[in-house]
Amino acid sequence: MQHGVIDYTLYLADSALILGQRNGDWCGHGPIIEQDIAITNITLDLIGQARSFYQYAASLIGGNATEDSLAYLRGDGRASCRERV
Repeated sequence: MQHGVIDYTLYLADSALILGQRNGDWCGHGPIIEQDIAITNITLDLIGQARSFYQYAASLIGGNATEDSLAYLRGDGRASCRERV
């Protein structure tokens, strides 16, 4: 049961992080300032969601697992994200 919760939490975190990074590519390129600010705020919300999910997963895993190690140091092909499927 615990592995299922960890896997699903990492899936949600990976999806939010990658979508936030992709949205970040559009920051500063909007045709109207209000739209640009809105997409930037959505991007920040997604990154914040990802951080919360990674922190929760790290607390479930324990040991030396940290938010950063789960987000960036898991190795190739270990990220699970709906945008990659």
